[in-house]
Amino acid sequence: RSSDLDALRTIGESTSLFNPTFSEDPALFTTSQLARFSAIAFLSNSDEVLDTAGQAAFKEWLTGGGGAFNARDAAG
Repeated sequence: RSSDLDALRTIGESTSLFNPTFSEDPALFTTSQLARFSAIAFLSNSDEVLDTAGQAAFKEWLTGGGGAFNARDAAG
């Protein structure tokens, strides 16, 4: 997992295309917090981490044009 984070950080820094934020905090999934991001990547989520309000905010963000990528079990 740390190698995934290091790779994303390196790509972001070397290309200047994005500035990654890494977190395991479900409190980021609010309308105001999600507005800061254009894309979200889930790297190894094996549990349901969002409560009902977080799921609603995430769905609203997605339908408003946010992008998401889920890499769960991509290598396994």
